[in-house]
Amino acid sequence: MAFKSGKEGFVLLELLLALLILEIGILAIAELFLRSIEAGFNTEISLQALELLRGEMEKLKTVDFSSLKSQTLRELEKGIWFSLEVENVDQNSDGSPEYKVLSGKVLWQEYGGYERSYQIVTYRCRL
Repeated sequence: MAFKSGKEGFVLLELLLALLILEIGILAIAELFLRSIEAGFNTEISLQALELLRGEMEKLKTVDFSSLKSQTLRELEKGIWFSLEVENVDQNSDGSPEYKVLSGKVLWQEYGGYERSYQIVTYRCRL
């Protein structure tokens, strides 16, 4: 027999146990690597979504706020959607709004899943 017990070599069982421990270690390292790739992708798409949201809200600075209305979800880029909610606040004595609150919401699809993440940016504008 090639494997001997004691000082002269390993027992077959000891060798199989060592290989099993090595395999578990390799699988754990591979899983950590895959999770770090996935986390990097999620960070990249969320930063991209926030940049698009910032751009959409900046465009509103040149719009006539009195005629601004809410918008339903529309796709900005593949997998990233934008919506705008407009709310009249603090009515004047004649019933016209003194303020409008603009809430821009951006949603994006998480990598490898069905859940959506979102971020909301709110502006309060005096008319």
